[in-house]
Amino acid sequence: MQFLSKTTVQAPDARGVPPRTLPRAATAWGYAPGMRKTVLAGVLALVVLAFADSARAQSPPHKFGRGVVNLTLGIMEIPGRMVEEGRRRGPLWALSLGFAKGVGGFVTRELVGVYEIVTFPAPVPRGYQPILEPEYPWELFD
Repeated sequence: MQFLSKTTVQAPDARGVPPRTLPRAATAWGYAPGMRKTVLAGVLALVVLAFADSARAQSPPHKFGRGVVNLTLGIMEIPGRMVEEGRRRGPLWALSLGFAKGVGGFVTRELVGVYEIVTFPAPVPRGYQPILEPEYPWELFD
């Protein structure tokens, strides 16, 4: 198979160090010098351009990002709801009711995060509006 044949990446140096050989596919898919930096720069540019919307604009990239945040940081619901109940009713309520509300909010935020990631191209709900209030879990601490 020519696809997996070996190819020389560099010639031996003056000290006689033998050349490094890699499968031909490896040199084409990221092992070539400078390829990794180019790919990372391209991905970074796409992410920056995708999220370069005006403040609080609702769009597919914004909905996707909100879904990723809700999926990865949904655990913040537990301390957030505990702080909220602690401010409202006191420390004992924070440990009991706040914890229970936090666990419920955590599960809800995780499921909504998955939903928003899967449906980010579709304008559902109308205009890509957030399903949960607050929109992001760190807003619980304001």
